[in-house]
Amino acid sequence: MKPPETQSEFIEQLAKPEVVLNKFFALSLDLLCIYRDDGYFKQLSPAWEEILGWTLAEFYMQPWMKFVHPDDVKITESAQRQCGQQDLVEYENRFRHKNGSYRWLSWRLSRDEDGLFYGVAKDITAAKRLEEALGDRSNQNILSAKEAVSQTNPSSPQNSVPLSVKVSTKTPHKQAGDNPAELPSFTRSKVRVEVEEKNLERALLELKEWQTRYEAALCQSEEQFHRVFNEAPIGIMLEGLDARFFRVNQALCEMLGYTESELMPLTCADITHPEDWKQEIPYAEQIRKGAIESYQLEKRYINKNHEILWVNLTTILLKDKAREIFYILHMVEDITQHKQALEALQHSEARYRAIVEDQMELICRFQPDSTITFVNDAYCRYFNKPRESLIGQKFLPAMPPEDRQLITKNFSYLSVEKPINTYEHRVILPGGEIRWQQWSDRAVFDEDGNFIECQAVGRDITQLKQAEADIRKALEKERELSELRSSFVSLVSHEFRTPLTTIQSSAELLEHYDKKLSDEKKLNHFKRIQTAVRRMTQLLEDVLIVGQAEADKLKFNPVPMNVVTFCRDIVETLQVTAPQEHQLNFVTQCDRTDAQIDEKLLGHIVTNLLSNAIKYSPQGGIVQFDLVCNPSSVIFRIQDAGIGIPEADLEKLFESFGRASNVGTIQGTGLGLAIVKRCVDMHGGQIAVESTLGVGTTFTVTLPLNRLQEGMKDEG
Repeated sequence: MKPPETQSEFIEQLAKPEVVLNKFFALSLDLLCIYRDDGYFKQLSPAWEEILGWTLAEFYMQPWMKFVHPDDVKITESAQRQCGQQDLVEYENRFRHKNGSYRWLSWRLSRDEDGLFYGVAKDITAAKRLEEALGDRSNQNILSAKEAVSQTNPSSPQNSVPLSVKVSTKTPHKQAGDNPAELPSFTRSKVRVEVEEKNLERALLELKEWQTRYEAALCQSEEQFHRVFNEAPIGIMLEGLDARFFRVNQALCEMLGYTESELMPLTCADITHPEDWKQEIPYAEQIRKGAIESYQLEKRYINKNHEILWVNLTTILLKDKAREIFYILHMVEDITQHKQALEALQHSEARYRAIVEDQMELICRFQPDSTITFVNDAYCRYFNKPRESLIGQKFLPAMPPEDRQLITKNFSYLSVEKPINTYEHRVILPGGEIRWQQWSDRAVFDEDGNFIECQAVGRDITQLKQAEADIRKALEKERELSELRSSFVSLVSHEFRTPLTTIQSSAELLEHYDKKLSDEKKLNHFKRIQTAVRRMTQLLEDVLIVGQAEADKLKFNPVPMNVVTFCRDIVETLQVTAPQEHQLNFVTQCDRTDAQIDEKLLGHIVTNLLSNAIKYSPQGGIVQFDLVCNPSSVIFRIQDAGIGIPEADLEKLFESFGRASNVGTIQGTGLGLAIVKRCVDMHGGQIAVESTLGVGTTFTVTLPLNRLQEGMKDEG
């Protein structure tokens, strides 16, 4: 067989043994079944409907033990328990027919490693009745009739009676009953004859009438027996205690290819395969001794052409009412085709299992409620569990709750027209790890279109999912970088143009009008050039920092520092360059002189926040800077009385080139707060913002000291 190249092809191959099994079930005349540990049937052959009257759907709806005769429940449960100890168990029980009667079934039962029971049952009701008819009616009635007739024959020397005969008030046929079918059970003990000479003639007439009716009933009973014996579809033979055949029917002759005259001189040993006869001898000897009443086995017969036939043999001991053995009844059913089909099925299953177990993919079968009925070795290895702990369990609990709904939804897509579906979901491994799987399911439906089972092939796609996430992240990064480049181009064309224009105009004035300009004007032009250069330098530095942060190349080097002195120096520097209407008010409640902080990154944080507070407070006012230290963190709080930030802009406030919508003509690059956020993140800190339009804005930065100190120890 060509190995499957895709999961769909593999699923198609997996389905073939099921087709063979279904065909085998459909063709069998026997009662074939597969049922689970929970007592519910999994699959039944059509013979169940024909023999017991129930529909297959009615069988599937309730536990099969509900159909067993109450007196046979214990022996049935015992047989099931024995299946765990031996390969094959044989027993008999009675199943309830839909009309309320019970049918006798002869069972052969086995259980596989997946916990499924496989049973083959035969309807032996006719055999049971035949045994009763042969034992209780045909033989005994003949004996009783002969005894009764001999007692009524006055010419018999051993039965001479006085001349006076008196007949009891009830005539013999009244005692036996008016129905002729009841006459065969009538015996000598049921007729009390008192001899009186005056009534002899009447008595003889009564007895003659009774004998005539009795013989007619016997003929009818014997005719019925002959019809059953000769017209039975199975082989039947009567064997004497001398091991010779007393009688064989036509079905047995046709089965073995002999004529009746050819078969009669033979024995069971002559037509049985030598190996099988050795196994049967103990049973044959026991039944002849009366040690056992019956036995049943599968064996091989050899027909006239020396061909092998597989048969199911049921042997029953026939006794008279005195419990004396007079015949052994053999009923023979040809099961050669059944054996061949079973062998083909076993070969197919072996190939199926070999393919399944050799696969690297995860393979399982499960019921609509997600109960697992089969798993291959790869499935067991993946979940690090033995097969026994997986079979019979539901797989849905091993998934996150939101994924369970996905599975249930996918089941609803399966139909007879579209039995295959592919989907992805997450699964939680025993150790708690969550991984991704991809599954292709093939649904199996019964003849009524009901979803009864699913065969599935899966594989782990966690790495693929991670790769997809990485690709999406890279694409998002590329998109952000593209936007960053576009924003940078716009920034260069706009923000750099102003200082460059300032530098160019001041330089030209100094070049052409140097002698005409006063020293004060020259100094102003030099200051304008210096301011423009500082602005461009700061702009370039901001762009470089953002670029380093985007590329994860921004360095973090915390060192012991006096945070109070550091912040005071920045405040004094900015106060010098700030417009006269702005006042920086620095208040500290901190005495830390050894805080582990990256000086450069802290400079970006404080400088940008203070610069923004000044810039976006065009009317001037006080910029409040509070520094608070505690054992675990340093808190920087900067508050202005400026224009405030619209609530809608707060979400994107810390993105590169992001600016509030109300800044108007106030110059800015939109990089300052993005730099602050990245510097805070490098410290493992937090930044919060509170703002009211027209009132002002407060930024609060918290940097954890313990974490920074631990980071220093780790680096050391």
